[in-house]
Amino acid sequence: SVSSLAIGTFVGVSFNTLLNLISERLPESWVQENQESVSAFDGGSVLLSYMATVIAAPIVEELLFRGFLYKKILNTIPARVTAASHRLSVLAAALITSVLFGVYHGNILQGIYSGLLSLVMVWLYEITGTLTSNILFHAAFNFSGIATYLMVDAYGLTASVLISSVIALILMVATGIACRRRSRGGLNT
Repeated sequence: SVSSLAIGTFVGVSFNTLLNLISERLPESWVQENQESVSAFDGGSVLLSYMATVIAAPIVEELLFRGFLYKKILNTIPARVTAASHRLSVLAAALITSVLFGVYHGNILQGIYSGLLSLVMVWLYEITGTLTSNILFHAAFNFSGIATYLMVDAYGLTASVLISSVIALILMVATGIACRRRSRGGLNT
């Protein structure tokens, strides 16, 4: 849906801007491991890098982590009799899935933010009931991460933070407008 793309881009731009701002305060080994992971695509084909990061990874990871693993864990947790026990089951399955998603990303910094992002994607899956919204959100998040990384590399941190902040504000307003139209029935998603 359009709102999943806008929200994913907003979250990605905001998160990556914040990460750039606080990176000097994080342990250097965390930042270095993250940079090595992100810059792994620098020597190869830009098109293949974008396809892998923005198309293939969101599809595969959402099918595996939210489509299969989350549902499998949720279905194995007993006692979904009341609404409260169902919420606890969802929370437990979300936490387990999110920890595994974080570990899957292979370094501490990506593990932390991927785990947190996974909680958002479980919530998105729960409210939409479809992986399509998750895949679009995830793709937009990954795209904005690459764009922010390239912007910092090309223009420096200060200019990139300013540009990213303006983009995030525009997306926040656009998302609000799209959500209002959707709630009034005026926008097909």
